[in-house]
Amino acid sequence: MEAFEEFESWLESVRYRRQSIAGRISIIKPWFERSFQHRESHLALRGYLLIFKQGFIGRTLLEDAFYGRIPESMMQQYQFLPKMKVEFEGEVRESRGRIVIHRPGKVEVHSRGWGRPFTRSRSLVDVKTATYFRKQPERCLTCRFGNLVDVRDTSSEGRLERPRTFRHLYCLKGIPDPESCGIKVLEKLWNRSLEE
Repeated sequence: MEAFEEFESWLESVRYRRQSIAGRISIIKPWFERSFQHRESHLALRGYLLIFKQGFIGRTLLEDAFYGRIPESMMQQYQFLPKMKVEFEGEVRESRGRIVIHRPGKVEVHSRGWGRPFTRSRSLVDVKTATYFRKQPERCLTCRFGNLVDVRDTSSEGRLERPRTFRHLYCLKGIPDPESCGIKVLEKLWNRSLEE
């Protein structure tokens, strides 16, 4: 309880304030939003999520995952990649239990990353071939191909009901069933071969 209260106190001191952010990018995922209105569905690419397994927010080392929301234009400009060390400024917010950095600026890249940067066309193809999972297994949430899509359902508006907001989990690799997925095993084997 003491650690939780300390965290809550820290979060209140930085919430909605611009802070310096520093860390190594662990994973990058497309940031999609789906909206439902009058039985129609629309999916929009809003940008990208930089995921940090740990890093600094201000002078505080946060040893839990946090997220940086970046627009497409910034992805094109800086070509963010996993393993890249970056510093930037952003507004700290909390969204359904996650620390999310909004409105990033003053970006500095300190080391190169690994892989190919996301492009709009690649992201749209990934989501078109993705598989929707009704459940949200932890291993899929932490996988680089597991993508949570923010959903806003306004189809019931006008009946004195608020829009419903929730998240759907998609596998960008198109695996039909989480139980038959071997991606984590393959990644462990790959990492072990790199260490040898």
